[in-house]
Amino acid sequence: MQNNSDPASRIILLDNHLISKIAAGEVIERPASVIKELTENSIDAGATQITVEVEDGGKKLMRITDNGAGMTKKEAELALMRHATSKIKDESDLSSIHTLGFRGEALASIVSVSRFSLKTKTKESQTGTEITQDGAEERTIKEIGIPEGTTITVKDLFFNTPARQKYLKSSSTELGNIIDVITSYTLIYPQIHFKLISNANTLFTSPKTHDMQANIATIYGKDVAEDMLKINYEIPPIIINGYISKPSLTRAGKRHQSIYVNKRHIKNKLITRAIYDAYHTYLTIGRHPIFIISIDIDPKIIDVNVHPAKTEIRIEKESDLYEAVYSAVKSSLEKSELIPEIKDNTTQKRIPLPYTRPAPQKTSYAPQKTPYLPTKTPSYTPKIAPRQSLIKETEKDITFQKLPDMQIISQIANSYIIAESVGSMYMIDQHAAHERINYEKLKKTKDNRPNESQALLNPKIIELSQKDAAILDEKKELLRGTGFDIEPYSDNSFSVRAIPVILGKQYSESNVTDVITDIIEASKITNIDNLKDSIIKMIACKASIKAGEKLTDKQMVDLLKELEMCDAPYTCPHGRPTIIEMSFKEIEKRFKRT
Repeated sequence: MQNNSDPASRIILLDNHLISKIAAGEVIERPASVIKELTENSIDAGATQITVEVEDGGKKLMRITDNGAGMTKKEAELALMRHATSKIKDESDLSSIHTLGFRGEALASIVSVSRFSLKTKTKESQTGTEITQDGAEERTIKEIGIPEGTTITVKDLFFNTPARQKYLKSSSTELGNIIDVITSYTLIYPQIHFKLISNANTLFTSPKTHDMQANIATIYGKDVAEDMLKINYEIPPIIINGYISKPSLTRAGKRHQSIYVNKRHIKNKLITRAIYDAYHTYLTIGRHPIFIISIDIDPKIIDVNVHPAKTEIRIEKESDLYEAVYSAVKSSLEKSELIPEIKDNTTQKRIPLPYTRPAPQKTSYAPQKTPYLPTKTPSYTPKIAPRQSLIKETEKDITFQKLPDMQIISQIANSYIIAESVGSMYMIDQHAAHERINYEKLKKTKDNRPNESQALLNPKIIELSQKDAAILDEKKELLRGTGFDIEPYSDNSFSVRAIPVILGKQYSESNVTDVITDIIEASKITNIDNLKDSIIKMIACKASIKAGEKLTDKQMVDLLKELEMCDAPYTCPHGRPTIIEMSFKEIEKRFKRT
């Protein structure tokens, strides 16, 4: 080690190789980190084709080949030095970064902990350059003949840092992380042809296209791509594009979520919160949407230099970005028909690792959703006189714009309304539908004036535990704003003098204890707005038509008429669907008619 101070000093200067190995600990965590850094370099070099080869989950070998601009011999030598970069020249460039890489740490860090080889050639050069180096060993440089572009080979990652090598996961786990990296860039750069090869097997290849949805189909499957909603939203200086899943298409985890800022794949709690807040009542508890959100913003108002791996950013005017993302997602949901369709269960799914995915046969993807319109009555079906629509009989002036143009047929199990259109059958959950109607009415009432109350002839006394009593006492003013009148009665008991009246329907006193108990559970929510919303959901649920409740024809018609007027008619406030569709074509498939 270098030591430029007093020999007796305990403070020494580290040599460059040790400095690089320490830096590698910040930038290079696992094989996927190497793939990420090298892929970003290939993208910055203008590559339109990037091939990634790995062995043993990247632990034994990683090789990335691109057809980008390449480097001269001098540039290649400089590129392997710490803090050597073509992306920035002075301090002012840090506030206007348009590239994915810029620090100049990645290559030097990778070289320090692997057996490294770089082959590169520019279009203008007659020959290419090859540089090889094993960790701290002396590097070798020679001229070679290769096509334009760059190939980097990384073998035996962490061979000289065994303490870090032992923390690597299984080959399948490390390969899964690499696939996540490649697919994340495939989604945002559809114009680049990506190819991933593992142990000599082609796992993944993406068509070169300008359609993000085509690559969604390649990565997540055609059925997923068909259930994605497009986002195209602009409030200068912010432009938001991408796709979000319909509420009927969710996952138990958050792996299928990608956020990009200026094409950089990042993680950001503010943006994620804005997306989830926009979904709000569209999602059921424990379910998560799929989304690919691309945000273009002036690089001068973001800081990408806050994390060694460049996966996080700092944003000026966070409230403006939140509102833009929230509005983009919410408007897409509100403008779309969100009725989930019952389909054949043999849908395409992402195959668990390890796997071999054959190359797709199609080079473009255009999702089609053509309604099933029979041209004539099938010969096997008896001719039936057209039914008279209950809607047309009872409500002459009703028209559907959000909901399908359908006729009510009947009610089954005193719980579901059955209706049909030209090409489909629909099932409406009467409780979920009424809950959505009540929720939106109650929200509008809350926003415009205090909720009306119904005084109880005999105040109801409820007894609680000390903990629950403390929570209820703290929230009693908030509850008063929703229509409750609750006052302390004794040490751990309360007197309920009035309860909310919703849509002319009064709670029975027997429901009061259940409602208060639910509110106490909701009171564990720390955000006041979320607490109010949770209370409103409870009240809407208690006031709604129940499953098992017989409805008249007019009641069914009135229910659908009110559902049509809702801002979000396709789910209840808890995210359950209010209506589902089954096409006649699908019904015929189930009966083996087709």
